[in-house]
Amino acid sequence: MCDKFRQAVGSRPYIDTKTPAVRIHAYLTAEEYQFYVDTSGAALYQRGNRGASIEAPLRENLAAGIFEVDGLASRAAILDPMCGSGTFLLEAAMLALDIAPGLKRSFGFEKLRTFESDTWKKIKKQAWLKSRKPHFKKYTARTLICAQCE
Repeated sequence: MCDKFRQAVGSRPYIDTKTPAVRIHAYLTAEEYQFYVDTSGAALYQRGNRGASIEAPLRENLAAGIFEVDGLASRAAILDPMCGSGTFLLEAAMLALDIAPGLKRSFGFEKLRTFESDTWKKIKKQAWLKSRKPHFKKYTARTLICAQCE
């Protein structure tokens, strides 16, 4: 692939192997090959809500999926007595407040040459405007109760 770049532009591109601007995945078999451009970047379960990635027994997307299946986050009080890093309650709060997942993270497609920054800014702004502000009241149908957070 780098040789193709060299033929096209006259030099081999510099690639930071730890954090490349664009990731390209190759799948090879004896008969064929396929290339995929990774438009996500970091794993999609990494929502961008935490300063540092931590080991948790429950990934954010799985926690959100559990709530989505039942609609629980929007209609019931939730108690998590052993919440650890708070993943379950954080996702419940985001669902209840209609905060789109990934609003605080960047994506791989943002680094592509064809990326339309103005369009993406409008989409994110619409998502932020759709979200609701939290209301802090004493025990309502959407109360989230946490015990033993780390």
